[in-house]
Amino acid sequence: MEPELTRVGTSLQLVRKLQFRGSPNEGAAKAVNIQAHIGARPIVAGGNTAVDTEMLDSTHTDRHAALCLVIDHDDDEREPVGQTAARLGCTVVSMANDWGRVFPTG
Repeated sequence: MEPELTRVGTSLQLVRKLQFRGSPNEGAAKAVNIQAHIGARPIVAGGNTAVDTEMLDSTHTDRHAALCLVIDHDDDEREPVGQTAARLGCTVVSMANDWGRVFPTG
């Protein structure tokens, strides 16, 4: 979000515009936008596609502890993310194998 000072009557108001800095919020721009928005490197990140790689990598490559989760959809319709997650040292949550433990039925 891009902040902007706007005059309303006789006062100034800080308004957040629905506009991200840089390119759309994918890939490397996602990591940059998170850093710009919160002013620090996040300690928790989650993703499920290749466009989340830079965000996960920037969260995980710090001297401080971080939790990086990758949701693996386990189907042929979506891109495989397991190899990328393993390379980055992320925890992989499998929709087929783990989801029932997180959200049990009944």
